Amino acid sequence: MRPKNSKERVNGDEHRKGKSFRECLRSRVKRSQEAALQKFKREEKERKKRKAEDEGPSQKKKRSCRKE
Repeated sequence: MRPKNSKERVNGDEHRKGKSFRECLRSRVKRSQEAALQKFKREEKERKKRKAEDEGPSQKKKRSCRKE
């Protein structure tokens, strides 16, 4: 069953455990920021990986041509 009041909906279990509404809101914001940061780092790694894969073969070919 969904909670009727918005405070409960926003903060869920933490508010029921006795934390104040503001504390719960702060912790929720903090968690969402951390999640966004992790997502950004993960995407950044994937971009670097893709970029390396795209550039990799062409650089290898150039190097092999120089050696021959």
